[in-house]
Formats: sequence, C-alpha cells, structure tokens
Amino acid sequence: MGRHVPVMLGVALVAGLVGCAWKGPEPLQTFSPLKETTSVLAADEASSKLVAMSQLQADREADGRMKLVIELNNLSSQPLPVQVQTVFRDAEGALYGDETNWQMITLPGAGDYRYEVVSLQSKADSFVVQIRTP
Repeated sequence: MGRHVPVMLGVALVAGLVGCAWKGPEPLQTFSPLKETTSVLAADEASSKLVAMSQLQADREADGRMKLVIELNNLSSQPLPVQVQTVFRDAEGALYGDETNWQMITLPGAGDYRYEVVSLQSKADSFVVQIRTP
C-alpha cells in the first residue's frame, strides 16, 4: 500500500490542476476607445453584466480573410436580445471600412450562442466585437 501513495498523490494533484484550469465564461469589459487590445467588449453596462464569452477563435479562410467564432453566454435565466457588431482593423490598427452592421441576436436563457463572422478583405489583422443591449 505504501508504494501506491505517491501515485495516488500525483493523480490527485493532476486532477486538481485540471479542475482549476477552467474558470468559466469571462465577463465582458465595458467598451472604451482606449482599450484597443481587448477584442470583445460590452458597449453598455447592461450587456457587461448579462453577457460573457467562453470561447474565441480567430482563423484565416483559404483566401486570407479573417474568420471569427465566438461563444457568447447569457448569464441571465431569461432570453436576452443583444446587438453585435464586428470592426476589423489592418496591421497598423487602422480602420479601413471592413465592419458589419449591428446584428440582432437572441441569447437563450442561461444558454450559449455561437457568433461567426468573416472579414470582407484579407488585410484584416485585428478586430473589435462590440455587444450591446437594444
């Protein structure tokens, strides 16, 4: 039995570390023009308290355009209508007219919504996704 104690302690330590890795959905930060490093922002206080993000994936399409996949989480138990807009920037961080219209989506109560968007041009290098309540 004494030989198995270090193994069991190692398994318990790994299980504890794995359990600590997932912290749940990240709350959104409130929009500020100075926060250029944050890519997904709440454009109003209500959405910063009711919407969180649990996944963000940015890839390139075969033609070089940027594709974003974002998992948005409704922290409320009620369905939540929100508006989402994506603005793409070039390598210097400048706006070049590649942005989406505000899109109305409804997040299911205590549920998730997978938001996907693709830039119009391949020069997109960074982005800001804004979320607001109507």
